[in-house]
Amino acid sequence: MDNTKHMYRLLFIFLSSFLIGCAGAHNEQLDFQVIKFSVVPSEISHDQKFTITLPREHPSKMSIRDPKGVWHWVHNVEEEIYFLPSAEFEEATKFIISPSKIRGVSWINGKKVDSLIFNYPGEYLVYFSDNLETEPENTFYFMGKVVVKYE
Repeated sequence: MDNTKHMYRLLFIFLSSFLIGCAGAHNEQLDFQVIKFSVVPSEISHDQKFTITLPREHPSKMSIRDPKGVWHWVHNVEEEIYFLPSAEFEEATKFIISPSKIRGVSWINGKKVDSLIFNYPGEYLVYFSDNLETEPENTFYFMGKVVVKYE
């Protein structure tokens, strides 16, 4: 019986260590994503720049939803929409965005329209994803918001 008790103790210690390790790894991954992705500042005037910080491993596409709900694709190689050359976009960990200059592509009444994105005051959703045409829970993504005020 002593051998059996000893074996159960070892098994308990092993499983406890394993589960604690798994929990720690999961938290580190969440912390990594939270720390490495940011949109700063979160409130700006139309002529003020903001910075998007990303981890080295980040989604391959970028879009921005304006306050009226229109999605503007900023970078999507498959659609030949480039914010930066593809290799630069993949390697970048920081984007400095000038709202008065950044352009995107949206589809209005079935037509592809290239235009400035930041045309209205309100909340803009900045979205990075490997698949812009699916729900966030079905793809690798980062999402942040910036509020633009016109004075």
